[in-house]
Amino acid sequence: MEEAIRELGAANNSEAFYVAERRVGGLRVRRNGARGRFDLKPFDRRDAGVLVQSLGLDSLFEPFLLPPPLRTLLASVVQAPTGWRVKNAGALTTFPHAHTGQWHRDIGDGLFGNESLDLSLPDYYFAALCPLDETTVEQGSELLLGSHTVLAGGLGEAISAGRVRRVIAAAKPGDVLFFSGKVVHRGMPNPTESTRSLVYTVYTAKWFEQGRDASREMYTG
Repeated sequence: MEEAIRELGAANNSEAFYVAERRVGGLRVRRNGARGRFDLKPFDRRDAGVLVQSLGLDSLFEPFLLPPPLRTLLASVVQAPTGWRVKNAGALTTFPHAHTGQWHRDIGDGLFGNESLDLSLPDYYFAALCPLDETTVEQGSELLLGSHTVLAGGLGEAISAGRVRRVIAAAKPGDVLFFSGKVVHRGMPNPTESTRSLVYTVYTAKWFEQGRDASREMYTG
């Protein structure tokens, strides 16, 4: 793992969201385009590889996947008759002096590659971030509240008009940051000498990613 982190850390910065990745014992390690930021997955029992299973990390991860308040929240926000399921679960690690992450939506280019159409769809993709280390407003997650309905080209005007607000979520262990995959957000830099980590779970409507083996589903509603 340390070797993979060193190799990925040496990759050049890029405007691409991910610049390089390695596989270590079934764990997918990806370097963000901004230096010092890494995404590791999967950690859940359903998809975890040999490394995570051998260290018992899948069992440690289990309480983060579906705490009762999130299960209740998902039942009310996922607007799909098919219900919802856990898509994937992982960890985001930000090393000391890591750069600011890129602005992005978790839905990426969406389902149709048409931003206007994709933002008009009922919400089908959500993320929950659970910090393992306390974060301040200088190093938390920055979100554009209201951006889930605004095209990228109109965000500047919407912010100026007060229709979209920039907020930074400071958090501590035990907190959960839950938001739609349509919300534009980014990770703030880590100016400290300490590594900052959080675990995340992605929830989607069951119809998303058609073709998954339904018999292997463990976390649904």
